[in-house]
Amino acid sequence: MAAEGSMNSESGYDRDVADRVWSFAQVIPGNDPEVWRKDEFGAWIHRADLGNRHSEFGWEIAECGYRLRAAGVAALRPMQWQNYLDFMVADRMHASVAADTLRHTRRRSVKQPGSAQAARNAGRSAASPVSEAEKN
Repeated sequence: MAAEGSMNSESGYDRDVADRVWSFAQVIPGNDPEVWRKDEFGAWIHRADLGNRHSEFGWEIAECGYRLRAAGVAALRPMQWQNYLDFMVADRMHASVAADTLRHTRRRSVKQPGSAQAARNAGRSAASPVSEAEKN
């Protein structure tokens, strides 16, 4: 187990920063917020999967842009890794990964003001990707 404040080799951010960014992800009632949350696009992320692009629930820490760097941690966002790649590399695609039920799907969207908020509110499900039996 890493010491508090130590670097996470997968993300390049220290543990304190990763914990603070995790707190920005959406808490879904009925799911352990220390383990499962959703990113701003509605995709499930698993706390232990930071930097894991081999996991459907892996996530990255996205920097919102050089103009916001003065805001520090407040300018960072947790994103499911496929959404992170779209956000950082290919935003021109106007696509995101979201969970309508227990599985992620890729959606194409029309770029509109406030569309990130609309994506947050669309397709929310209280069911986590892990059954109740698997949680116990």
